[in-house]
This record gives sequence, structure tokens and C-alpha cells, in this order.
Amino acid sequence: MIRGISQIGVRVRHAGELAAVGRWLAAEADGAGWRAANVHLVASEGAGDTDAALKPHEQGITHFCLQARDPWPMFDELAAAGMRFTAPLTTLGNGTHYAYGALPSGPIIEIESATFVPEAMSNAWVAHVAFATPDLRRLSAFYAGLTGRGFTGGFSVPPRAENAIITGYDDPAMRVGWVPCGNMMLEFWQYASPPTLPRADPAADAPGYAALVFETTGLGQGAEALAAAGVADLSPVRREDDGALYVEGRDPDGNAIGFVCFDDVPGSPRALAALDDPWLMPRLGALRATLSPPHYRPEMTW
Repeated sequence: MIRGISQIGVRVRHAGELAAVGRWLAAEADGAGWRAANVHLVASEGAGDTDAALKPHEQGITHFCLQARDPWPMFDELAAAGMRFTAPLTTLGNGTHYAYGALPSGPIIEIESATFVPEAMSNAWVAHVAFATPDLRRLSAFYAGLTGRGFTGGFSVPPRAENAIITGYDDPAMRVGWVPCGNMMLEFWQYASPPTLPRADPAADAPGYAALVFETTGLGQGAEALAAAGVADLSPVRREDDGALYVEGRDPDGNAIGFVCFDDVPGSPRALAALDDPWLMPRLGALRATLSPPHYRPEMTW
């Protein structure tokens, strides 16, 4: 059983590129990573030297989303720390503001407002991890089956000026959908204009999102369930230094994904249950669903 997303792995030139992000998450530094309220961020250093930002429509794990009640101070601080934003925070007319920014090494982070949360929530949290894919139906079906959770969406996002501002593309058109994954959402984009850009296997030092690691149960019985769910190129199950079990593989688009199991190490500080507020997003999602527009995002009307 998939409990949620344990780690988001990002490859950058220097882990310090994420320091300002960590401050807004009120995250605790842990080696080259940060322990945020609802996920672990792990930075792999040594990305190749490039000033080119990755693109939102490039196939792969494209970004994670920092959500905050008031994102404007966060926008200013991240920009001052070297993040290159496509545009200022922009609304789609639904009460929510968005911006895409690239870390100095290139990986994208989205920031998004959540004005419906209590005023006492002054920090940010990770709301979702996003994929760009040439086949939204195939990839979202894989993750829905893998996680045992339902798919929402497949909605068309027609060309409009606000989407062009946010993405930096002329007249972008795409489809979008979501699969809940315990502590946050998985988000899927299939671009039609410009078409999702195919990406060959990246070089070992390529900047970007290196892997997404899920916390699961049952790896002590082997990885047969993962293979049955369609995970390709599965490695042998290995035991890590702290006693956790780990296996890695690839999704149908070739994205690197891992699975960690703490069944034999109850109380592990690496487990989701040890985070300060791992189930923050489901709680906020339930709150948002009780509100009427414009505070509730009407995704179906984009």
C-alpha cells in the first residue's frame, strides 16, 4: 500500500539553492535535504553548469508547488535568492494566484496562493508534484492504479492570456488531471500547444527532479505488487543502513521512482508519520471544498 510521497529528489549545482525554499517551509536541515511539515526534500549536488531554465512542458517530473496563504513575501524572497520567475503572481480569475520560477540550476518550483487557510498559517507547504507527459491518460492511470486512489480531471485548459503569462508560452493549451497521494497531490499536464516536449534519458549530472520516492508497506514480501502495477526496471529490494527496505524503478514515461518501507523500523524519523504535519494537504483540501467561489478553485471551468 502506498501511504504517500516520502521524498522529492532534486538535482542542483549546490544544495544552498533550496535554502530560501527551506526557510519558507520552516524545514529542518538534514544533510543535503530538508524535513518539511509534509515531505522530505532531498538535494543532489553536482548538476552540470547551465543557466537554461527547464521548461514546464518538458516531459518528466517538472516541478513541485509551494502553497501559502500569502505568497507575495515568499515570491519576493525567492526572487532575491536567485529564482527566475516567468512573471509576477498571476490570477486566473478564480481567487488563486500562481507563478513559475526556476532555481539557478534550472529546476522549476511553482508558488500558489491559498487564501482560504487560517491566518495563523504563515509558512508554506508542498501541495503537489507535477508531471508533463505526452499521454495523460496512460500516466495518470498508472499512478491511480499504483496508489489505489481515484483520478480527477482530464480537463481541457484552452488558450487564454493568463495561462500565457504564467507559463511563458504563447497561447498555451493543455489537459490537466490529479491523483491524490496521501500527503499531497500528483498533478499531470499534457501540453497540446506547445506539444509536450519529449525528453531522452537525462545525463547523470542533468539538473532537474531526479526521483520521486513513495512510502509503502509490504516490501518485506517482495516487489511483486509493484511489478503488477506496471513499475518497470525494478531493482532488487535492498535493506538500507537504518533497516528500511528500498526498491527503485520507472513509470511508463521513464521517470525514476523509488519505494521505501519502514515496516521493520517503527518510529523511523524518515517515515511520513514522523513529520510534523504529514496529512496537512488532505485536511486543507477538505476545508477548501466547503467554500464557494472564488476561494475554491473551479478547475473544471478553466
